[in-house]
Amino acid sequence: MSVDNRPIYIRSGQKVNSQIRSWLLWTALFIVPAFLAFLVERQGFNMLDDGLWALGARVVAHGGLLYRDIFTVYGPAQYYALLPFFWIFGESVRTLVVFKAVVAGCSSILGFYVVRRYGAGRIGWLIPLGVLAIGPVSPRYVCAAAFAAFHAEVLWRTNRQFTNGLLLGIAWGCLSLFGLDMLVCGAIIVFAGHGFTRLLASNAFSFRDLRIAGMLVGLAGVFAIALLVAAATGTLTHAAWDTVVCPLAYSPHHVTLNFLESFFRPQGMNTAFSQVFTGEHLGPAWPGHVGLRVAAIQMIAGLVVAVPFLALIARRQAVDTRMGSLFALALSSWVVIMWRSDVAHIFAAFYGTLFVVVCLLGVVRLARIPVAVLGVVFLVASMVPLAGERLWLVTHANRSSLIQWDRPTAEIAMAKGRHETIERVLATLDAGNESPTIGWPAQPGLAFLSGQPLATRQVTLLAGSVRDEASVIADLHRSGPTQLVLGRAAGLTPGARSVDELAPSIWTYLRSNYFVELQIADGAEGFQVIRNAGRSGVDLESLPLERRLPGTSQLVKNAQTPPLSPGVVISQVFHVGGIDLRGIVLLVATTGTLPTEMDMEIEIEELFASGSTQSLAVFRSRVPLDQNAQPSHTSFSRHPPDSWQEDCPELVCHTGFRT
Repeated sequence: MSVDNRPIYIRSGQKVNSQIRSWLLWTALFIVPAFLAFLVERQGFNMLDDGLWALGARVVAHGGLLYRDIFTVYGPAQYYALLPFFWIFGESVRTLVVFKAVVAGCSSILGFYVVRRYGAGRIGWLIPLGVLAIGPVSPRYVCAAAFAAFHAEVLWRTNRQFTNGLLLGIAWGCLSLFGLDMLVCGAIIVFAGHGFTRLLASNAFSFRDLRIAGMLVGLAGVFAIALLVAAATGTLTHAAWDTVVCPLAYSPHHVTLNFLESFFRPQGMNTAFSQVFTGEHLGPAWPGHVGLRVAAIQMIAGLVVAVPFLALIARRQAVDTRMGSLFALALSSWVVIMWRSDVAHIFAAFYGTLFVVVCLLGVVRLARIPVAVLGVVFLVASMVPLAGERLWLVTHANRSSLIQWDRPTAEIAMAKGRHETIERVLATLDAGNESPTIGWPAQPGLAFLSGQPLATRQVTLLAGSVRDEASVIADLHRSGPTQLVLGRAAGLTPGARSVDELAPSIWTYLRSNYFVELQIADGAEGFQVIRNAGRSGVDLESLPLERRLPGTSQLVKNAQTPPLSPGVVISQVFHVGGIDLRGIVLLVATTGTLPTEMDMEIEIEELFASGSTQSLAVFRSRVPLDQNAQPSHTSFSRHPPDSWQEDCPELVCHTGFRT
């Protein structure tokens, strides 16, 4: 037995110094990731995901109810988590950035604590590096990691089985409040965690009946409270549709992105700074930037897929058996990437996977140092290019292409062009500040920035998100918005690029009641501000075509289209829907000498089911060209026959040119 003969004041001083170092370490683990996340996330604004998040929290802050007053497939937890920050810091995008920064700090501390507890040792610093590389982790995935760690601790408690199971069930229920995907992830962590733990444990291990019973009681209790609150507030039907039916019945057919296709055809990976929503066109920051970025993301995706299988190897190592729950957390990440394998979801899945990899490397280094070194090098190589991107954004936060956006609901940095575009749109809306508005199809952030009330709960028009177009039309008729904002849907929904393709009935209603007041296109984004004709005393029939909303838009020219030449005829088949066929707008692009003129002939035919056609009308005109790309409007001099509009036949449009 050894005796410490040092004076008491020396031993006390060393203990105090150790505590100070510990506090400094934990403070740095929070502050550094949080500060860097704030500097990066304040650059730009994701109008869809972050816009919906901020808008939902604003609805709740003003006394509204989720699902009844706003559509969202996500659970209520993330909106109510943001709510206190809105109360303290105000309702702005910057407040959302502050919240993200806090979550980044918490995710760093949580990961470092868990992996150090389960044997990672000094290489636990890889967790903060991972948080820096992938950016602020969504609160849902941080809570999933915390649930896995809690499950690991509860699983080995032998006393008070029912109570421990009850606590586990309550935690699972709270995690499920983030959405249906987190309910599934929680189930994987609970049951697969039990299986992985049995695999790693050397002694007999069983999931006792009392613990299962308590867990089910706790889970049912949380669900019962949520259902009672929803029923009492009249949101039960909407909540069930938005968070359960819509994700299961509609989303898989429209938003699923195949993992293998994403992995081997990295269209979203080979764009530098693709997660930056400032509106800038940022090129590579260093030689080989794009190639390193693609390789890094593919390495991360490969780890996400491979790590659960490493449990077979971990069984032979002296790993902490509580790591079984972490393996289950990594397995639950499959739900994320198999659902949609874009860059954002791969990053989200990587957070849980990182826990297992770091713990395994910490254990392996004690026995096989070369293997551990190779593993650390591989992990660092997968994260450094991504961390380098974010550090570049931090060190170039004051670049000339960005300006500070001082609008009270923004308070962030934005590219000059995008700032001017959005401000032009919002300035048009500011004239009637109490008039409800909306930003369709994927710009709920516009409604948040404007600060105006919503014209309808349907704040997005992505494929499968519209339960009942008639109810949306009824909302618009009841709220009577003077103005609405329409954006682009390109790149969000396969095969759909506009509102008329996403929601035809709603588009017909808009065409019947609204006209174009302002049209802005800056290349990256395009917006139309449309005004209610009835409230403005405007006769739609008297407006020129460029002030009317088009009925059908089709892209004819593509990479395989030959250049136009005399005698070339372009044909399109389309349906006439709802209102009329008053004219055709044709975008003509040329690389020839300007100005010039050309003759254009448009013939409209009706297409029958048998395949035969009948000519309905022929229109000829002389088109002057003085720009490389300009629209040509052809208005029909007389109303088309009734069959053009009432029976909605399938029509063929033949367009011929002669220069």
